[in-house]
Amino acid sequence: MEGNLYELLTYAYEEPLPLPLQAHLSQLMRQDSFRKHDVVLEQGKINTRLYYIQRGLLRAYSIDDGIEETTWIKGEGEFVVTIPSFYEQVPSNQTIHALEPTDVFSIGHSDFYSTLKQHLEFAYIAYKLQTAVLLEWNERLQKLKKLDMPHRFQWLYQRHPNLIHRTPGIPDKYLASFLGMTPETFSKIKAAFFRLSDGSPTITQKAS
Repeated sequence: MEGNLYELLTYAYEEPLPLPLQAHLSQLMRQDSFRKHDVVLEQGKINTRLYYIQRGLLRAYSIDDGIEETTWIKGEGEFVVTIPSFYEQVPSNQTIHALEPTDVFSIGHSDFYSTLKQHLEFAYIAYKLQTAVLLEWNERLQKLKKLDMPHRFQWLYQRHPNLIHRTPGIPDKYLASFLGMTPETFSKIKAAFFRLSDGSPTITQKAS
């Protein structure tokens, strides 16, 4: 699967992109490829580019008191940054690395803001896409706060089934960290969820 950048921008804009904007972005966008395990951004460095994943998977994580915590895992068709670092140009408190071979487009911080000023259409697109990211982020915070462990897994499966079924697969320990549970708990719930039963058990039945 591949994510087409201009199709996504057109979808957000809700009509064909103006040709001047397309030409402007074509001049500024850079293409890069990362191998599996490559570090895209190191914790402590400033996030100077906004990335769009054309193919592959990227994961962000932080390390606090020696404990590694997954912040997000993103795939094709998604934009990624470490938010405070990119928007405020301060050192990142997260590392971004590739979970599999990954191709990206990216735009630099200064070019991003100059494009917002020069092209009203781009400002509208950025608003639409950032709003979607904020809503999803808020949803995740609410779910992790209110749901028990089995229902957190169910939420992930319903909201991001691609992360569960990704081939060759995302290590369970990363998804467990993303959901705020131990790898052992995640594996137990996952096994129960997919265990053959009466055909349509509830998540609580599966996890019991």
